[in-house]
Amino acid sequence: MDYKKEVGLTKDASWQMGVMKTIDKEFNIVWDFMFSDEGLKIWLGNVEASQLEVGKEINLDGGVWCKIVVFKAFSHVRMKWKKSDWENTSRLQLRVIRSKQNTVVSFAQEMMFDKVQQEEMILHWKKVTTELSEALK
Repeated sequence: MDYKKEVGLTKDASWQMGVMKTIDKEFNIVWDFMFSDEGLKIWLGNVEASQLEVGKEINLDGGVWCKIVVFKAFSHVRMKWKKSDWENTSRLQLRVIRSKQNTVVSFAQEMMFDKVQQEEMILHWKKVTTELSEALK
């Protein structure tokens, strides 16, 4: 199989995707919002910021399970991520990136089983980034 022809298919035969959104707000405003009750509800569900500890497993809304692997304040969060109807566990990373006058919010997910999961998560994270952007206006 020629992996270069399938967008998102990696050499180890897993799938990945990335969704980015530029938000017209300063970095600290965006970071703080992402980890406020309102922001967390948009991208993770009914979770409190105090639950976001390395090594902590969290059951999210909609039957999603995650485990925080890395939490680097003012940079990124990496977690294992599994939907209840998936047999596999993926890896999800949220990055909040400083730009000149804006901030970029990036969701990257890898180790997905197939193109169906990849497309499902692209739609999900696009919806999330749009909601985040709207909430920050």
